[in-house]
Amino acid sequence: MHDREAAHRQVAELRSELEKVRGARASGASSSRTGEGTPSLLEARLAGAVLRAEEAQRHLEERERDLQLTTEHAMELQGERDRLRGEVQATRSERDQLRIRAEAAEARVAEMSRELATLRVQRPPGDQEEVT
Repeated sequence: MHDREAAHRQVAELRSELEKVRGARASGASSSRTGEGTPSLLEARLAGAVLRAEEAQRHLEERERDLQLTTEHAMELQGERDRLRGEVQATRSERDQLRIRAEAAEARVAEMSRELATLRVQRPPGDQEEVT
C-alpha cells in the first residue's frame, strides 16, 4: 500500500514537471535548468520517466491484485483444512465409539459362550434337548 502511494506521488510529480516544461516550451521561455539541454530534450526525458513510472505503478497494482488473490486463496485453503480436520476428528471419534461397541460385543459373546458351556456341562445325561 505504501509503495503504491509512493509510486502514485512520483508519477504525479513527474507529470507536473513535464507540464511545466511543456508550458515553458509553449510560451517560448528557455529552460531554467542549465546543462540539461533544450526544453524538448528535457521534455522527452521527462516523458520517458513518466512512462516508466506509470508502468512501474501498473506493475505494482498487478502485484497487489495477485497478492490479494493469493491471500484469498490461502484463506479458502485454511478453511478447507479446518473443515477436513473437523471431519478427521469426527471420524476418529466414531471409530473409537465403534471399537468400544465391538469390544463390548466381544465381551458379551465370550460371556454367553461361557454360559453355554456351563449349561452343557450341567445338563442332565438323559436330556435330549440340544443346547445351542
